Amino acid sequence: MDRHQFHALARSRPLLLDGATGTELMKRGLPAGAPPEEWVMHNPRVIQALHEEYFEDLDSVVRIKELTLDAFTEEEALIQLDLLGHDFYVYKNSDNGLVNVMYRRKDGSYGIIKPRD
Repeated sequence: MDRHQFHALARSRPLLLDGATGTELMKRGLPAGAPPEEWVMHNPRVIQALHEEYFEDLDSVVRIKELTLDAFTEEEALIQLDLLGHDFYVYKNSDNGLVNVMYRRKDGSYGIIKPRD
């Protein structure tokens, strides 16, 4: 996928990408515990440079998978994760409609990544 194709895709629908933005902002001066949204408002060149770097790195994206997110409870998502044999499972939480990620931890237990309320 080239840069133009990515831009067209991004304009056509929401995309779920994780570029470790918070970690990258902390490397660039975001103080621990500071709200990143507010800090970025006062440091717009930092976030602009970060996103420019992401676009420069698009050649390293080897696969893009589009998903239809099914609504599940956390228990149902865990069942799906185990049935598929994957290390993570992206789903829509049926209790609140938000996107969650159920994942298998190295110690064999499970974790959930979900947005803050």
